[in-house]
Amino acid sequence: MISVDYSNAQSEADSADVEDLLPVTRKTSDYETFAAARDLINLGFQLVRLKPGTKEPISKAWQNSTPTATEFQRGVGIGVQVGIKSGGLIDIDLDCPEARQLASYLFPDAVAFRRKSLPQKAPGHLLYRCIDIPEEEQKITRFDFRGQAEEAATNSLNLPKSVVLEIRAGKGYTVFPPSFLPYGGASAHDSGKEPLVWNNEGAPSAMPDIGWKELRARVGLLAFLSVVLRIYPREAGGRDDFCHRLSGALLDAGIDAENCDRIIGILADSAEDTEADARQGKAERAAIRRQQGKPTSTLHSFLDYVGLGPCENRIRLWLRLEKIVIAEQLEILDGAIAVDSPELHSKVLQLSTLLRTKSGNVYKRGGQLVRIYTLEKPEQVTKQVRGEEQVLRLRPAGLFEIREATPGWMAIEASRVGGKFCKRNRLVEPPTELFHRLRDYTDSLDLPDLRGITMTPTLTCDRPGYDAHSGMYHAYPEGLFPPSPPEPTRADAEAAVERLWTPLRGFPFPDTASRAVALSAIISAVLRADLPGVPIHLIDAPSAGTGKTLLAKLVGIIATGVLPTILTYTGDEEEDRKQLSVALMAGAPVILFDNISKPLRGDFLAGVVTSPEFDVRILGRSENVKIDTRSLILGSGNNTVVQGDLGRRTVRCRLDANVERPEERIFDFDPLNEALTSRPQLVTDALTIVRAYLLAHCPAPTAPLGSFERWSRLVREPLIWLGQGDPAGTRLAFEDFDPEREAKTKLIQALFKGFGCGQWFKLADIDRATTAEMVLVKEALTGLLYESRWGTRQLGKLLSRHRDGPLLGVSIRTRMDRHAGVMEYKLDGEPTPELLQTLSTSDESAEDNCPF
Repeated sequence: MISVDYSNAQSEADSADVEDLLPVTRKTSDYETFAAARDLINLGFQLVRLKPGTKEPISKAWQNSTPTATEFQRGVGIGVQVGIKSGGLIDIDLDCPEARQLASYLFPDAVAFRRKSLPQKAPGHLLYRCIDIPEEEQKITRFDFRGQAEEAATNSLNLPKSVVLEIRAGKGYTVFPPSFLPYGGASAHDSGKEPLVWNNEGAPSAMPDIGWKELRARVGLLAFLSVVLRIYPREAGGRDDFCHRLSGALLDAGIDAENCDRIIGILADSAEDTEADARQGKAERAAIRRQQGKPTSTLHSFLDYVGLGPCENRIRLWLRLEKIVIAEQLEILDGAIAVDSPELHSKVLQLSTLLRTKSGNVYKRGGQLVRIYTLEKPEQVTKQVRGEEQVLRLRPAGLFEIREATPGWMAIEASRVGGKFCKRNRLVEPPTELFHRLRDYTDSLDLPDLRGITMTPTLTCDRPGYDAHSGMYHAYPEGLFPPSPPEPTRADAEAAVERLWTPLRGFPFPDTASRAVALSAIISAVLRADLPGVPIHLIDAPSAGTGKTLLAKLVGIIATGVLPTILTYTGDEEEDRKQLSVALMAGAPVILFDNISKPLRGDFLAGVVTSPEFDVRILGRSENVKIDTRSLILGSGNNTVVQGDLGRRTVRCRLDANVERPEERIFDFDPLNEALTSRPQLVTDALTIVRAYLLAHCPAPTAPLGSFERWSRLVREPLIWLGQGDPAGTRLAFEDFDPEREAKTKLIQALFKGFGCGQWFKLADIDRATTAEMVLVKEALTGLLYESRWGTRQLGKLLSRHRDGPLLGVSIRTRMDRHAGVMEYKLDGEPTPELLQTLSTSDESAEDNCPF
């Protein structure tokens, strides 16, 4: 600490010690020290002569001495008496880094100085003039933690000497620039010194004035906020809960809601919270709840939450609030949960009943407790139309999202609905430990099972709210969607499909099948809650700027009223699995992999689109949960390659403007704006098409489509029935662009040339290559191996990877030759004409190369 109390000043001989220390501080000229002392005296300050490079006064009688400027030479340091003797000088000594970091927000006009080693934006001393200092406050007041209980609670804070800051208002002095002081904790006789410097160049010409009451209130708040910033969660998870509880504590301190939210934003930003803006707004809601007589967080509950309960009366003293007096007994309301009861299971059941009967907003999903909440800042869409910028604001009405449960919000939820908790006959805050255990019991709790969220009516339910039959939450206001005809006809369906086509009219579909896929995407998004599996709908184009992302956004807006959840496809299956898992756990109805630049593949993605449930890993926890996958997955890219099994799980909508610069095309309407405006009718139209087909007894049946039978019946067949084309037909196009299929084709062709069908062979037969024909087979197979290097081990792995799956009418079969201890292989099946053609082509090539 730079400033010192007179009671700690040590008695030293005056002249002799000055001479001993002179060489240490002669970096400051005598004139500079003289000029600084003169300027401070002109400000009305009473100075103290200090031994060079120390905080120690030269004279024992420093309190009553009035040295002149000429006495500050030969390295003598400058001290200034604080309080009334210097015209009401106040020094705010900021001991901890957080106090220095936040001080400028509460004291923007203060005169400041610091050790030269400190950053300019975080000075260590703030100066004011206060002429109304109460007599009892004319002293040095420390904002610190004292006593065994307080020090134990704050031990992890590592505060310097348990001090946050000080107000120096009398009975002491402060060392002023340009004096030198030891670095850190160096001793007075240590040669390591650093100067004190003004934050702005040169000494001040005047001191800002402030009233004592205002100064004391700001300093107390700064001390509290410095501690809060020190304990602010630096890792993701729990920050929102922390800020929620802090908002109530600040309201208790007498701060209005607007400034509470501003303070929370400053703290979050100072802690480098990447979502600082999202932390604000909580105090305003808490203030409204208080006005309504509903429970909110308090200073008491916040300090208990962060482990500073023993320090409450100390912090109340800082904030000038009344001390709390703990009553011996409190009357416990009926139904209160005794958190110190040894019967843990009964407490969990009580809490489960409380959340089910009084909240109605807590569900089970995938082994987790979740709640549904309304997004407060819906995403906006900006579209440039004819040179005029139009901002389309998407309303939050009916928009919900699931948030992963944490003990923090469950405790808040329990408090919100009037839950009472007691310990040793005293009411206490809901304990997070109990909610941790509640989460462990999730599967056995009597809470409704939630499969997902839909923002449209379905074939089986058209009422908003939770549908127990399907397990879906219908998130839309009553009366938003017009009713569908009670018994729709084909004519009704034809009119409905024309209306669905209207916002699509500007997109360059090159064929009927691509148009059918676009319509399928809209209908599939509306019906997703009724469909166990839906293929990926890929929107593809030969070049950028054709409208792929715009079309995907349009599908999302019709289905949900907002843009789809947009992800970046990396091609790294583990990374893509993580981000897709997060979106699925959040209940995103429509997910878009935008601008796919790498081959689309992956077992996880293939499993998600075909299974109504799938195992996903909870981030931060080493456990998997089974989650509902009823989200429509879209993709967009330029000439996107789809590999492996995803080829049959993907339908493609091709866009081709057939111009060199498709992004320069001009449209006479805004598709997104039009889709949003007519969304209620378009959703009803999608349902009308399907209902009309079902009432007509499904007159256009097709062969069952593996993994997507229900989608084929409810989406694909109605479009074929109405003459809109077959969206599933586009799956065959991916076979022409599948490198993995091409490699397997070459493998089978090479084996067929060497061994035909039904003949078992060993890898050694190929390795020896005793005939010219087998040499050609070996060369062909070598080209399929890694780096085109021959190796029987690599070939064995390649054959095992492609075994059993039929292609060109045949499959690769394997068995173990137990006598020789090696694997045997053969082609099994009826070769297709395409495969048989391989032999004739091979014979013709051999004849062409024959030398006679």
